[in-house]
Amino acid sequence: MDDAKEKIYRIVTGISRDIKLDKFIFFGGYPIDSLSGLCEKQETNDFDIAIRGTGIEQMNRYEAAVTENGYKITAARRPYIIHRTDQVFTTFAQKGKVIIDANFMEDSTKVGLFNIDSLYFVFPGLALVDQYGCLEGIRSKTITSIRGLNNESPYFLAARFIYLSAKYTISMLDPRNRDVVDGIVRNMNNEPVDLRGEFNSFLSSIFKSILKSREKLGYLSELVE
Repeated sequence: MDDAKEKIYRIVTGISRDIKLDKFIFFGGYPIDSLSGLCEKQETNDFDIAIRGTGIEQMNRYEAAVTENGYKITAARRPYIIHRTDQVFTTFAQKGKVIIDANFMEDSTKVGLFNIDSLYFVFPGLALVDQYGCLEGIRSKTITSIRGLNNESPYFLAARFIYLSAKYTISMLDPRNRDVVDGIVRNMNNEPVDLRGEFNSFLSSIFKSILKSREKLGYLSELVE
């Protein structure tokens, strides 16, 4: 794990230099996969960061900084809602194979929907925050909700849940995970009108999850059930 942390430190330091910010959250697949030791071994250059605040001037400064450092902004300030009411703006910037997915939000620590995608690092200092047991959840193949199933669009939850279960080869029908499954399905039935347009994302996630799964026939069987 020490080698993984050292590499994460180098990456985060480089990101800080490129985006000219001295405070942000580093989260998502890269740090989780690097620390877990049980996930994909392939290299990735797609990095997720969360930046506190949604002010126009702050987003302007960020876009100017990455452009100055050779990045091309491929999508700017894409808005979406998390936790029913919280506004997030996402900007994708790419230089060569490196992609920075910057998320501007009022509380930059509110990342992740489940225990196994909740881990993050705080820059500067690179303090590791794993308050919901992300790494233990991956090892034990247990998925739990960290903010309550009623506090998020069930379609958004479903999309993320099936993707994570495929990525980490976690059974959706395991008794430890059935409460989450049943709760999401129940909320989808109770919320037939998809006000945020998340249903299309859910359908897309199904196909991505099938491709991501290592045991496709077994995974398809679980999806059907």
